[in-house]
Amino acid sequence: MVSCGIIGLPNVGKTTLFNALTRASAEVSNYPFTTVGKNEAIVPVPDSRLEALKVLSEQEEARPATFRLVDIAGLVRGASQGEGLGNEFLSHIRNVDAILHVLRCFEAPHISHVEGEPDPIRDLAIIDTELRLADLVILDRRLDKIGKNPSLKEQKEERQALLTVFDALNAGNDLRGGAVPPECLAAAEPLNLLSAKPRMLIANVSEDCENTYLLRLRDWAREHGELLYELPCKLACDFADLSPEEAIEFAKEFHMPTDALAEILKAAYGLLNLITFYTIVGKCVTAWPLRRGTDAYHAAGMIHKDIQKGFVKAEVVSASDLLEAGSWSQAREKGKLKVEGREYIIQDGDVIHFRFTG
Repeated sequence: MVSCGIIGLPNVGKTTLFNALTRASAEVSNYPFTTVGKNEAIVPVPDSRLEALKVLSEQEEARPATFRLVDIAGLVRGASQGEGLGNEFLSHIRNVDAILHVLRCFEAPHISHVEGEPDPIRDLAIIDTELRLADLVILDRRLDKIGKNPSLKEQKEERQALLTVFDALNAGNDLRGGAVPPECLAAAEPLNLLSAKPRMLIANVSEDCENTYLLRLRDWAREHGELLYELPCKLACDFADLSPEEAIEFAKEFHMPTDALAEILKAAYGLLNLITFYTIVGKCVTAWPLRRGTDAYHAAGMIHKDIQKGFVKAEVVSASDLLEAGSWSQAREKGKLKVEGREYIIQDGDVIHFRFTG
């Protein structure tokens, strides 16, 4: 299952965000390494189409798409050299597919900060530096294994591509920012580089007001084209435990959007390069997460290998067309239903009925 990891310095609100997003009860305390291992949860993706399809088809159950959310213990300066159990925590980051980077944007005398005081841009640079240094070690090992004068053409091409990535990282460049040609990044993909993972920034803000920390981070994110969400994590954690009625009143009182947590979950899902398709079988509507660009044959295999093995065709209609038509038969009559073969590329929002033998 694909996963997002929550990262950042200690005491910036990672576990609080994790609790808010999962409604879990992971331990929180004012110590650098409260999360010694990693808290994990399978989180559902908020999906209005799924609920609408359930109502339309009068099904008893709706199963949402899910992904794994991992709360990774705080990194510190020197993590790539083993400081603060850094090597272990870096390995946890290497095992996730995307990153939610939490940055503290408020002062709180009762909450310690490993650097003395908050500075989100400095804190971001510390983590980015540690990820780059860890990646340079991985690249160096691979380059040593290839050798300086490889005889095979493929290894020569790989070496040149990896040297380009190495030089970019050594110069402090961000692999997400277009500093490295795509073909070089593709050559480095098997190395699972930390600094190449897609990410979004979460500004953990005070519910009281904007401040210089947040304003500077906004400017930085805008300048660098980074995805930034602002959330009072502690407030959101309290919000997550309320009933829908209480949540509405709470949101009004603290001027907090009721869908803030849902929007972050949907954005995290988008980071993973996933789309959603739906099946309506028996008494259940199911939302299936799928890598963008996957064909119908392999999508069928996600449901069951027998469906993939006996694949004949896929009857496909978009969720919006099906909801507008009012039923599968009406969608067929209006010409909205398509019959596709195994090479059809699944689109986000497709509702599919797989025909198969066996």
